[in-house]
Amino acid sequence: MADVTVVVPLAEGEEFRKTFSGEAEVIVVRGGSHSYAKNVGGYAAKTGWILFLDSDIDLMGLDLGVAVRLAEECGLDLATGFYETSYSEDAWNILVQNFHAALNSPIGCLGGFQLVRKRVFEALGGFKHMYSEDIEFANRAWFSGYRVGSIPVRVKHTRRFTAALKWVEKLA
Repeated sequence: MADVTVVVPLAEGEEFRKTFSGEAEVIVVRGGSHSYAKNVGGYAAKTGWILFLDSDIDLMGLDLGVAVRLAEECGLDLATGFYETSYSEDAWNILVQNFHAALNSPIGCLGGFQLVRKRVFEALGGFKHMYSEDIEFANRAWFSGYRVGSIPVRVKHTRRFTAALKWVEKLA
């Protein structure tokens, strides 16, 4: 099992938390804001790394152990991958995000796929309750002296808010 907990925040519906085990510990948190759900899952994580994964992201068969190894080999404390999309209206945003990720800019570390060391998450006090909490978190990490950057993995933005949950169901 990879040394990673996957946290999938779902803002819709009543509060709910379910933990799965298998390839990785997976915590699905429903209720409250994205930042609230991420913090509940992040503080509950029992592994050295936490992958905050939005529900509309398809991992496309990504081996989580490889993602963690790449982040460690690159000396990163917070890592993102590169995004694909099949929606033309998202193409510009994806291009800009991938450009920033290639530059290892914290702006490129969007929360759709944000891999962070648990000790860094805790040291920073988790996510602030605000819009774009993922970018703010990456910037706070970078300004606090943590290594923020990208790893050579690809994930897909699907606009289907069940993409990550389908992956979770395979673990159950």
